[in-house]
Amino acid sequence: MPFIKNDEDRIVFFEKKGFRSHRMKLFYLGEKVNNRKEQNIESEGLEFGFCVEIKYKRDSWNYKYIQKAVLHNCTQVHYGYTEMGTIQPLTKIAFESDIHSTGFSGEIKDIESVNIKIENKRHKEYRE
Repeated sequence: MPFIKNDEDRIVFFEKKGFRSHRMKLFYLGEKVNNRKEQNIESEGLEFGFCVEIKYKRDSWNYKYIQKAVLHNCTQVHYGYTEMGTIQPLTKIAFESDIHSTGFSGEIKDIESVNIKIENKRHKEYRE
């Protein structure tokens, strides 16, 4: 395997080998976040965490059942991690809530965009 010096080269290498990187749009407080590398966004210092809006792609299996999801009091968003045993980079995104003691992860390829905003109150439910 050739020497891969950074994430950009890694993505280009895998795309040339036939693997597709799935780019989704990631926004944090209205600003676009670099989706070409792993990101860990935490709500440190925010009493109620984040409100996270997830829009699914039309061709994803999720879209038939749910086009959009809203997560309340999310305390961490971890974008672009790779599961053990997976060679394709930047495949998963995880959403966690220490406030509600719950969370879930999803495939980046199924998601069109994630918009992270500051939450203004504690909600009864994590997922809307």
